[in-house]
Amino acid sequence: GIVAMLCRNCSNVAVLDIQNCRLLTGLAVTAIARGEFRHRLRSLNLSYNVLTARSLALLNEACVLSLEELLMKSVGLDCDDAVYLDFAPPGVSVPALRCLDIVAMRSFSEAELMVMLKPEVVSGLRELRASDTNVTDDILSAAFSLARSGSSLPGLEVLELSWNEDVSTEVLNQCVARCPNLSSLVLRSTTGDSSTVTVVAAHCWQHLTRLDVSSCPDI
Repeated sequence: GIVAMLCRNCSNVAVLDIQNCRLLTGLAVTAIARGEFRHRLRSLNLSYNVLTARSLALLNEACVLSLEELLMKSVGLDCDDAVYLDFAPPGVSVPALRCLDIVAMRSFSEAELMVMLKPEVVSGLRELRASDTNVTDDILSAAFSLARSGSSLPGLEVLELSWNEDVSTEVLNQCVARCPNLSSLVLRSTTGDSSTVTVVAAHCWQHLTRLDVSSCPDI
């Protein structure tokens, strides 16, 4: 197909944006995973596509050492098979990933999100966009290492957790407090309240240029 031809002939591609593409079948994603440029790929945008678990797993395995930006907004899965995207597998001490966008990926289970957002991955991110993604207290507690006293995520600059109404105010506040260098914080329609604003003012004031707490019922 066209995507396979691209993979064969465009060996220097470092940024691939292939959103909402009817040609992006499981075979096409497999072709990307096996393409000559897979070790050079730095940014991949697969948003608004429906993909197979197997093709995503192959892609993860092929690109984990080089991929710095992965955008999968509203990606759907066309089967019930579990897919565990591990950006910090055994032997990878410093994950390459710096930007992860999984907005509206509601087809992922809690167990799958636990692997995708494990602390070894989140600690290396500059941007985490996980609005409307069914994250829970347990997922965020693990991702932000809330059980470890004094831990922080100084590298995280953008955090978006809107429309995750199952996350408690307490956990939301603890996550924000661990991110002293945030420049953008988006918490629309969450359980954030006046205490959240207090935490932001106390911990994130130095670099914050965007704060969105629209439609939070307790603010």
